[in-house]
Amino acid sequence: DMGIGDPAGGRPRIEIDMALLEELAKIQCTEVECAAVLRVSIDTIERAVKEAGFSSFPEFIKAHSSDGKTSLRRAQMKLALDGNATMLIWMGKQHLGQRDKSDVDNNHGVTDQFAELLAHVAAGSKRIGS
Repeated sequence: DMGIGDPAGGRPRIEIDMALLEELAKIQCTEVECAAVLRVSIDTIERAVKEAGFSSFPEFIKAHSSDGKTSLRRAQMKLALDGNATMLIWMGKQHLGQRDKSDVDNNHGVTDQFAELLAHVAAGSKRIGS
């Protein structure tokens, strides 16, 4: 007797909600997180993504996470265009090469004023020691 109701024997096949798995992939969930949400084992997820034509879970995530990234970018852009100052600044830095104004130049972090002061002090100490 191989098992009641299962002609091949073994445990009954567990089906998972592939649409939900895709949504979890869009928000960059890990395989462990997906397994917890779907209440299945990692092996079950691996089997399901292979049956869906992917070689592995990372390949599945890569295929579906771009939709989530696009949605996130769209939401960020909307916030910026709606006047969110923080998002405007961040998007400008990320996409337009903008940066905060800085008093630091290429003198290894020394400002021009401080460099002048050091030069003045150095010149003065040479006179004192001469």
